[in-house]
Amino acid sequence: MEKGLSQIELGKAAGVTFQQIQKYETGRNRISASRLYRFANALDVEVAAFYEGIDTVHVS
Repeated sequence: MEKGLSQIELGKAAGVTFQQIQKYETGRNRISASRLYRFANALDVEVAAFYEGIDTVHVS
Protein backbone atom coordinates (compact mmCIF):
# COMPACT_ATOMS: atom_id res chain seq x y z
CA MET A 1 0.00 0.00 0.00
CA GLU A 2 2.82 2.41 0.84
CA LYS A 3 4.25 1.99 -2.66
CA GLY A 4 0.87 2.39 -4.35
CA LEU A 5 0.81 -1.11 -5.87
CA SER A 6 -2.24 -3.32 -6.00
CA GLN A 7 -1.97 -7.00 -5.14
CA ILE A 8 -2.31 -7.75 -8.84
CA GLU A 9 0.55 -5.41 -9.77
CA LEU A 10 2.78 -6.75 -7.00
CA GLY A 11 1.98 -10.30 -8.01
CA LYS A 12 2.89 -9.64 -11.63
CA ALA A 13 6.19 -8.05 -10.58
CA ALA A 14 7.03 -11.04 -8.37
CA GLY A 15 5.67 -13.72 -10.70
CA VAL A 16 2.70 -14.88 -8.61
CA THR A 17 -1.07 -14.40 -8.65
CA PHE A 18 -2.88 -11.96 -6.40
CA GLN A 19 -4.43 -14.98 -4.66
CA GLN A 20 -0.92 -16.11 -3.74
CA ILE A 21 -0.19 -12.61 -2.40
CA GLN A 22 -3.24 -12.93 -0.15
CA LYS A 23 -2.02 -16.30 1.14
CA TYR A 24 1.38 -14.80 1.96
CA GLU A 25 -0.27 -11.86 3.75
CA THR A 26 -2.44 -14.08 5.91
CA GLY A 27 0.35 -16.54 6.66
CA ARG A 28 -1.38 -19.46 4.95
CA ASN A 29 1.69 -20.02 2.75
CA ARG A 30 5.36 -19.58 3.49
CA ILE A 31 7.51 -17.46 1.26
CA SER A 32 10.87 -18.56 -0.10
CA ALA A 33 13.98 -16.40 0.13
CA SER A 34 14.07 -15.99 -3.64
CA ARG A 35 10.44 -14.85 -3.73
CA LEU A 36 11.08 -12.45 -0.85
CA TYR A 37 13.96 -11.01 -2.89
CA ARG A 38 11.60 -10.52 -5.86
CA PHE A 39 9.11 -8.70 -3.64
CA ALA A 40 11.88 -6.46 -2.30
CA ASN A 41 12.91 -5.58 -5.85
CA ALA A 42 9.32 -4.92 -6.91
CA LEU A 43 8.83 -2.62 -3.91
CA ASP A 44 12.26 -1.00 -4.29
CA VAL A 45 13.30 -1.85 -0.70
CA GLU A 46 16.03 -3.92 0.91
CA VAL A 47 15.03 -7.42 2.03
CA ALA A 48 15.81 -6.29 5.58
CA ALA A 49 12.79 -3.97 5.40
CA PHE A 50 10.54 -7.01 5.84
CA TYR A 51 12.20 -7.73 9.19
CA GLU A 52 11.97 -4.26 10.73
CA GLY A 53 10.69 -4.40 14.28
CA ILE A 54 11.44 -8.08 14.78
CA ASP A 55 13.61 -8.78 17.80
CA THR A 56 16.93 -10.47 17.11
CA VAL A 57 17.28 -14.01 18.45
CA HIS A 58 20.69 -14.94 19.76
CA VAL A 59 21.59 -18.62 19.40
CA SER A 60 24.38 -19.93 21.58
